[in-house]
Amino acid sequence: MTNLDNHDLKNIFILGIKNRENLPFVADTTKSIFDYDVDSYTLQNTVRINQDSLLLGLVSKCKMMSNQIMIDTNNMPDYIVTNTNIASKLTLLSNTHVPLNTSPGKPFHCGDISNIHVFCDPYMNYNDNRILVGYGDGTDNNEKNFIVMEIIDTYLIL
Repeated sequence: MTNLDNHDLKNIFILGIKNRENLPFVADTTKSIFDYDVDSYTLQNTVRINQDSLLLGLVSKCKMMSNQIMIDTNNMPDYIVTNTNIASKLTLLSNTHVPLNTSPGKPFHCGDISNIHVFCDPYMNYNDNRILVGYGDGTDNNEKNFIVMEIIDTYLIL
């Protein structure tokens, strides 16, 4: 993953979006079952909602996406790519030390969630709410190796 450049990531995100279009959507909406709708999550969970429980919900969605890739391809995803804001929130729940970015302009490792490396894309906008879960470098053009999710109403958690 550390050898990917911005061109590779752009192509991988395109593959993930194509795969997302083929996955189940929530009835009568344009939301994928993997999208994280914070408002719906808080309404469904009547227990006290705090920052940690919202982050656990986000991690749960990432694990669901990983499982879908595993089912479709027999490959266990090995990385998540997102912006620095979301990546820092995701890795709050892990005990990983966040290293300094030693390769300016390239995605850098900022933590792990359940053996999946979380990478920050330094060129993603701070308010870009997408998360890519993937396996491989995209050279085989197999869109089933990647899924892109969106976080709805991130201002509540990020």
